[in-house]
Amino acid sequence: MIASEVTAQAAVLLNDAAQILFTDIVLLPVLGKANEELEQLLEINEIPLQKQVSASIAIAQGVGEVPQPIDFVEALDLREREAGGVNWGGEITEVDFIDPNNTNCGSIIEWCGRNAKILINPPTSNREVLLNYIRKLTPITAGGSVVEIYQAKPWLAARTAQLAAQNIGNNPKKAEELQVDVDRMQDVLIRMLVKRNQGMGVRRKPYKGRNRP
Repeated sequence: MIASEVTAQAAVLLNDAAQILFTDIVLLPVLGKANEELEQLLEINEIPLQKQVSASIAIAQGVGEVPQPIDFVEALDLREREAGGVNWGGEITEVDFIDPNNTNCGSIIEWCGRNAKILINPPTSNREVLLNYIRKLTPITAGGSVVEIYQAKPWLAARTAQLAAQNIGNNPKKAEELQVDVDRMQDVLIRMLVKRNQGMGVRRKPYKGRNRP
């Protein structure tokens, strides 16, 4: 599914099926906002539909934090090896706190999530880490942009139409009317995705440091 399919449906909800007023150019930024809200909705309901990916990241000696990729949402696990190495080691141990006295180890042996950062014991040699993480949904920037969660089309269309009515059409009454569609489609979407994940036996490893102060 691509973005233009969603904007076309949103235009129908705005009584502009021909997209004379609510063209793709007008609606795409609004759909982008709705897509960001979808990502938050998935996170709140603990639905792990964002893609799991891995990234190899260089860590200089003495560095105690792993730089996060631009599309980073949540860390799942880390592995490490010496800089320029071939084989990755086993999973690095996730801890509640990094031992401040652990400053003489040549490798990375522990990590934790705190204050939206990935902290590690600072190694005494140059290392590489393999970060396995949940990434953000692909941003919607054009009519041909891929909408990754096809089950979300009705909700995205309804929410896009509602945002457009309120912020572009200056029609708060229409926006209020569309709230019924948004709520109904949200309920259907959540139930569908939860059922789908239960059927697939999907279970995301919790990121213990996600909500730490």
